Amino acid sequence: MVDDDCILDVKWGLSDKFAKDPINVLERLPKYVTTVFPINPIFIRIAWTLQDPQYQSNWVFERDFTLTNKLVFHRNIKPFYQNTSLTALEDYDWGFQQCKSNYLCVRLNNIVLKEITAKSSYFNNKEERKQKYNESKNKLIELYPELFMNNKGHFMKRKLIEKYCNYEKIIQLPI
Repeated sequence: MVDDDCILDVKWGLSDKFAKDPINVLERLPKYVTTVFPINPIFIRIAWTLQDPQYQSNWVFERDFTLTNKLVFHRNIKPFYQNTSLTALEDYDWGFQQCKSNYLCVRLNNIVLKEITAKSSYFNNKEERKQKYNESKNKLIELYPELFMNNKGHFMKRKLIEKYCNYEKIIQLPI
């Protein structure tokens, strides 16, 4: 699944290598891994992250249920999850539903997302976006009582993960 304004940024990491044969990488993951997405450079310092030598010889997947991304590879599983009742943060709900079903979502730290445009076609302005995000955050707290928000407004997911899908935090596969 991908937004129409996103691509893999082949200047960074191993995005080019991954793009040539993604199935070879994804099929080697454990069956409980259902969702894979690239680094979003808005949230991760990619130059600093990709300097780590482990990224040169391994595909490095990190457990992450907050799919702050617009490009997602998803394994075909049953049941299929999608909650469209939220006005924002649907990707978070997707990840939390996967977790509650004992599945794992991971960020592939070797590949990087590139957005072609940063303008939202969904919200009219920043104020509306902030309002819808806050409404959705509150709804997610209702839907998932194991979650709570810290004083910065970020989800704390430890209890949710420990209860439903306490898999390893890092998965490495040789390149």
